[in-house]
Amino acid sequence: MEAKLTGASEITITGNIQSIDDYQAIKDTVRSVITKGATQITLKIPDSLSMPSSVIGFLLKLVHVDNVGINMLVKDERLYNLMEILNLVSVLNVKRF
Repeated sequence: MEAKLTGASEITITGNIQSIDDYQAIKDTVRSVITKGATQITLKIPDSLSMPSSVIGFLLKLVHVDNVGINMLVKDERLYNLMEILNLVSVLNVKRF
């Protein structure tokens, strides 16, 4: 898995998100964008079919505690369905692409 900045406030996460190292990489990349003043972040996830609870918890903290808007673009139907089951589609602004 790789998380890299692909725009001023857009992060593209390639590969499957699954380990604690993946969580840390995502967290570090998102924090670097927030440090630069971003209040809205787009996460583009073309490959991953799931997302660990640690990453979901981090994203929810960003939205509810840090007041950072999240837009999540997912390609895999299974990840979208997971967000739907957890009632996170509106909270994290999840869209298919």
